Amino acid sequence: MQNLNPGMRLLSVLGLWLITALAGYAQQASDFSFQHLTSENGLSNDHITCMLKDRRGFMWFGTASGLNRFDGISCKVFKKDGRNGLAGNKILGLTEDADGWIWVSTQSGLCRFHPGSERFQSVALPDKNHAPVVSQLMLQGREYAWFSTLEHVYRIHLPTLRVRLFPCLGDPVSRHEVQRIFPDRAGRIWAMQYGALYRLDPATGTYTYHLGRDITHLQTNVLAQSLYEDRKGKLWLSTWEAGLLTFEKDHFEPVPGTFPFASCVLEYEAPGGDRLLLGGGGTNGLFLYLPGSGRTEQFVQRSRDDFSHNNSQVTCLYADRQTGMIWVGTEQGIEKVDPMTIFFKRILIPPKKEEASLSFYGQFSIVTAIRQDRTDPARFFIGLWGKGLLIWNRAKQSFSWFNEGLSDNEIIDVLQSRSGQLYVAAKGALDEWDPASQHWRHWKDFYHTPGIQHRIVAILEDEAGMIWLGSSYDGLFVLDPKTGSIRAWTFPGQAYGIGKRFQVYRMTEDRYRRLWVLTSGGLFRLDAARTYSREIRLTGISEAFMPSDLMQTALKIDSEENLWVSDAGRVLRADLDGRVTRVYTAKEGLQSDYVHGIEEDREGRLWMTTDNFLHRLDPATQTFRYFRKDNGLFGNASSNVITRASTGELFVGFTEAINYFLPEQVRPNPVAPVPVVTDVRIGNRHQDIVAGEAVTIRPEENAFTLSFVGLNYSQPEKNTYAYRLDGFDTDWTTTSARTATYTNLEPGTYTFRLRTANNDGRWNDQMAQLEIRIIPPYYKTTWFRTLGILLLAGLAYGVYRYREGQRRRLEAVRERIATDLHDDMGSTLSSIRIFSDVAQAQINGKVPEALPLLQRISHSATALSESMQDIIWTIQTRHNSLEDVVTRMREFGLRMTEARGIAFRMDVSEKFSETRLNVEQRRNIYLIFKESLNNAVKYSECKEVTVSLSASYRRLALTIRDDGKGFDRSTIRTGNGLPNLEKRAKEIKGTLTVTSAPGEGTRIELRMPFT
Repeated sequence: MQNLNPGMRLLSVLGLWLITALAGYAQQASDFSFQHLTSENGLSNDHITCMLKDRRGFMWFGTASGLNRFDGISCKVFKKDGRNGLAGNKILGLTEDADGWIWVSTQSGLCRFHPGSERFQSVALPDKNHAPVVSQLMLQGREYAWFSTLEHVYRIHLPTLRVRLFPCLGDPVSRHEVQRIFPDRAGRIWAMQYGALYRLDPATGTYTYHLGRDITHLQTNVLAQSLYEDRKGKLWLSTWEAGLLTFEKDHFEPVPGTFPFASCVLEYEAPGGDRLLLGGGGTNGLFLYLPGSGRTEQFVQRSRDDFSHNNSQVTCLYADRQTGMIWVGTEQGIEKVDPMTIFFKRILIPPKKEEASLSFYGQFSIVTAIRQDRTDPARFFIGLWGKGLLIWNRAKQSFSWFNEGLSDNEIIDVLQSRSGQLYVAAKGALDEWDPASQHWRHWKDFYHTPGIQHRIVAILEDEAGMIWLGSSYDGLFVLDPKTGSIRAWTFPGQAYGIGKRFQVYRMTEDRYRRLWVLTSGGLFRLDAARTYSREIRLTGISEAFMPSDLMQTALKIDSEENLWVSDAGRVLRADLDGRVTRVYTAKEGLQSDYVHGIEEDREGRLWMTTDNFLHRLDPATQTFRYFRKDNGLFGNASSNVITRASTGELFVGFTEAINYFLPEQVRPNPVAPVPVVTDVRIGNRHQDIVAGEAVTIRPEENAFTLSFVGLNYSQPEKNTYAYRLDGFDTDWTTTSARTATYTNLEPGTYTFRLRTANNDGRWNDQMAQLEIRIIPPYYKTTWFRTLGILLLAGLAYGVYRYREGQRRRLEAVRERIATDLHDDMGSTLSSIRIFSDVAQAQINGKVPEALPLLQRISHSATALSESMQDIIWTIQTRHNSLEDVVTRMREFGLRMTEARGIAFRMDVSEKFSETRLNVEQRRNIYLIFKESLNNAVKYSECKEVTVSLSASYRRLALTIRDDGKGFDRSTIRTGNGLPNLEKRAKEIKGTLTVTSAPGEGTRIELRMPFT
């Protein structure tokens, strides 16, 4: 792409919209609609110097003060600030290389932008001036590029940044303009400076003059401006004074019919060989050239049209191959031609010479009729309420008013008969104009009701050539063109007279030559022979279709023989017998209270002019689509007029304006937007996004806002977004907003996923992804937790060692106490028992009264010795297993029961080698067993005692049963035995249950937990 002087470039245009689909009509400058982007929309400066769309989908605009990256909604402005690396603020060129680097030429040096890191990298040049003016970088293949400064021409090897220097033209001291270098695909290196064009021979470093004005060719006024190479390798040269030239056989030939002043051009070769050229230059800054006809048209600014060219000098042009969109850079901002959004071409009705005398009508000068000339399809008859009738010659883009012959300028409807006669419904009259003779004929006095301002509101020619006239008060009339006579048609029940208004709204004829007339008295159908008419009542709907609902109604019979009628807030479809087959209301998508007109396109879709948007109904899918001012319409509410031309185009009337379009070209936008996360803001702090790297958020900043966009330049404000934060969101969030905020997220790694849909609801299958890592606070980090676990483990181990030491010391104390009791108390009690036995033997028979006392002493010593042995057994640590308890219980039970001849049985369900008991548990379990067994042996008079012991789920169950006499707890005297048992059970967190009845024995059950 070649920069213009200064900063202009040439690009190839794509877009089917540049090929006219209209039979016999060439594209015209008036067919273009421009949307505008200026500093009021965020540009850093209105003087545009260069443009580029990068591979990600961002638009870049170089200006006289700053570099702008545009995402369809807003501009991100880059300016030299000493930190970002941008070489200068005046941007002279933008080029993207094969690796995605964007090379930025400025008035203060060369740099390149890396999209991944969003940083500029300065490119050092061996110029004496360390901040030289640099021309646009021009690619030659994938690895090389050319540019120049005031001192040198450079060929740079892009991967290594190595440069080769070539001499510049002229004297370096007097040179003030940088050369613009253009390498073409044939290997030629072109150079432009001061309006002259040269070829550079890289082998010798010499220049060959071709054309233009320089110091040795002062006699020519031709100034070379820019070069462009089309897809076929053809070179186009834009010049001042000579217009456009093409390179033919080693020299340039002028292109006939172009403006003498051309700065740049966009060329498209249409199927069939026709080419259209959009060029910068001319009187108004922009022109259209049609090579087939050799005709050039200027784009002019229309003060009444917001979509017209801004009349500013064009500095650069850019065509988007993907969308067919054209971007026009001017000295007053950006202009955009968008075929995916602006579907409707625009015609403004020019004022009449006597406009001042018609100020009464003002804003009410609505287009009321648009009729294509049957004899010349390029001509259209246009009627305006209050301003008269004019002819629009589409091919010549000319307008001519009928200044004479009309009965009144208040035009309601226009019809051209098959014979070519023009019938005009004016206020109070019907006018006929004969194009051949240029003569007028008028009818005025054919109404019935006097004192009324009558109007013909609808005109129709039937298959027989009769002209039918619908009036605003007196019903229907028919004109015989041969005789010139007008007669009234009377409908069933119609009555005439003052106060008996009978208005005709719409008329149409079906394929059976029957005439349908929609009136204030209902819908009527006239037979083909025109001998009678009958009212057609719509049936099959729940609510009555009352005449009061027939205000501003529409009537249409489509190609499938469906009858379409509208009333307040509804559109009804019926068959030709009046049976309603479908009703469309707001529920079905109708966004209007009144439908004014209905027209069918060649694909069977219905277009409806309404009081709220232009509607399109597709009967096949039963769906509506809506079109507004932002699609190029002159207003959101249109007039009653919608007409189809022989080309298939539809024409819609507005106030002093007309929109027209080819419905087949109105297609959904097929280009899905590219999703991009543009910004991460943590609090008020901006966080850089680097491609392939996670965004890291500190623990105290776990609230953040993501900004994103879908790169779509066709109504991007209507994009739809769907996002999800993996690790937090469970489902997608769909929104039209462009931000998402998250707060109080747990530390961890999250993935933000983004999908986008364009203005027509097409979703992009590709997602944008951004990894977000929230750093945990130190107390939630792995190292801290590991350290904490180690500290706790160390502490626990210390506590364990301490308690283990304490336990061992206690065990040692218990062992010492047990040993002392056994050695000291045991020997003492044994001595008492022995001494008492000896004493009994010595006094046997001598002191009989002392014998019982000595026996008691011996028995007490024996019992005390046994109790002491139990205590010693309890406190000894080596007896801490449940199995030890079972063994001692079995020994005691056998010893106690054998002396009395009682059977003893002990059932143990399992081994208890792994179960350990503390001192309290061993002591209380054993003493409960011992006390219960003593009671059974001494008092129950039992023959058998059964003891069962089981352990499961960390619970112990001990049951002692005897088959003795039993007892009734309610009648016996309570001693200390049972309360002591219950107390011991509570001490070990157990429960004791005593079950007994006279004659049924006794059952004592202990249940307790153990660890």
